[in-house]
Amino acid sequence: MEVQVLPLGSFGISGPDTLCADQEGAYAAALSGASLSNIVWSTGADSSNIVFSSSINALLYATATDTNNCSYSDSISIQISPGQLDLVGPSA
Repeated sequence: MEVQVLPLGSFGISGPDTLCADQEGAYAAALSGASLSNIVWSTGADSSNIVFSSSINALLYATATDTNNCSYSDSISIQISPGQLDLVGPSA
């Protein structure tokens, strides 16, 4: 019996790791060295590129499968900065 060992690809997520509250950020998941068959994000999206926003810190992750049925995963921790503060003082 001959066993073929397939090389693993490299999977990663790119996009901003800091956003303002409710600001949209563009995120992309890419697989190099293998052909992507399926991808699912923690948001439920199933495409390589997504737009994400949040009002609180978040962990965004994606899992993928290549055409050889090998699995990959990656995540990005997103820090949310508070939005613009409106300072209200006594009226003159």
